[in-house]
Amino acid sequence: MVAAAGNAAVHLTWGAAPANGSPVTKYVVDGNGTSVDVGADQRALDVTGLVNGTTYQFSVHAVNAKGAGPKRPPTRWYPRRTCPTRRPA
Repeated sequence: MVAAAGNAAVHLTWGAAPANGSPVTKYVVDGNGTSVDVGADQRALDVTGLVNGTTYQFSVHAVNAKGAGPKRPPTRWYPRRTCPTRRPA
């Protein structure tokens, strides 16, 4: 997952997950205290309403007919009013 921090927001992108015997039916993005389901062809999500300078963690995993794929370690980001910045883990 790659994230670009913005003013009170973050733009998340990720690559396609392997089908592993069954096509991906959706992705689940976890973070900011919630989970968001997005379509199998969607590879990006904008998260808004964040507080600048506060650290947030986001992760994504794929789901297919066989169940949920492995959850990846979360990526930490914090929104800023200036240039996008990644805070080291």
